[in-house]
Amino acid sequence: KEYVACMVFSLAIGWMNMLYYTRGFQQMGIYAVMIEK
Repeated sequence: KEYVACMVFSLAIGWMNMLYYTRGFQQMGIYAVMIEK
């Protein structure tokens, strides 16, 4: 059960990160990609 809870938790964090990145990407655009590389 702990393993499943951990998977759900990490999945939720990944989803929030994706939403955060897409929102920031719209604002900053290519500049964000250059920083990441």
